[in-house]
Amino acid sequence: MRIGYVMYTYKNAEQIAALTAELLRSGDTSAVAIHHDAKSGVLERFTDDPRVRIMPHPRAVRWAHWTQVQAIVETTQRMLAEHPTVDWIVLLTGQDWPVVPIEEIGPALAATDVDACIDAIDRKRAWGRDADRRYLYRWYQLPPWCARAAPMFELVNFLPGITYLKFYGAARVDLLGLRSSALRDRRLVGGIEYFMMNRAAWSGVEHAYGDPAEQRAFSRSLVPTEVFFATAVADRGLRMGPSRRYARFVVGRANPEPLEAADAAAAQSRHCLFARKLEPATAREFIAAVGSAAPAAT
Repeated sequence: MRIGYVMYTYKNAEQIAALTAELLRSGDTSAVAIHHDAKSGVLERFTDDPRVRIMPHPRAVRWAHWTQVQAIVETTQRMLAEHPTVDWIVLLTGQDWPVVPIEEIGPALAATDVDACIDAIDRKRAWGRDADRRYLYRWYQLPPWCARAAPMFELVNFLPGITYLKFYGAARVDLLGLRSSALRDRRLVGGIEYFMMNRAAWSGVEHAYGDPAEQRAFSRSLVPTEVFFATAVADRGLRMGPSRRYARFVVGRANPEPLEAADAAAAQSRHCLFARKLEPATAREFIAAVGSAAPAAT
């Protein structure tokens, strides 16, 4: 089993280095490719191991934007070009950590009967009206000065089914523009985008990414990473299973809560392989908790 890890990072260089070192302890790790957001500055090389590649010209990534998909796909393509024998691709953030012994990740993936471990919830059915706004409109960013005229701009929200405006604060204003039919009749599946997939599943992603019509359909939806990867795999009729990724969410918050020591047992009880998100303040305690009772992966 040969695993290629794609790490999608933007902060905590010491933590990125620690995670990379942990991944490299496994003989199944063929490559670790790191895309560090250009807005966060240069990530200095921290190891001489030839399996590690830091993308030399990373993208400046915007949250909930197509640039996230581009960064992930381009980094993976570069990794596979340099390491063509990779069997499985595992997408991580710099704030992930394995919750089973690292040498058990390869055997666990080899034993799985699916092509991709990725969230595959029917988003339209589960999210209802919010899914409609996320995926069936075209989102465009407006200049920051528009936030000062928020009351006036919000008048467009009284045109149901045509336009919708959403504010994220003075630094970010998004206009949810004219309703689009591009994804109207598509079954969209997904969830948390951090996937583990074999080469057959990845070929489905590359097929969708290389299709101009697919790019147009997904590139202006809100948070396209939520549905692009899983839908691309589903469209190929491939087998999909649970993501085997642990994250603890609080209702009303978009991002997972920082991992604490108590989360280690919860992640292991759900047969997860990785957990996120790790913050420096609690990293040592969480990693110690994982190591003290980590079971073999099944």
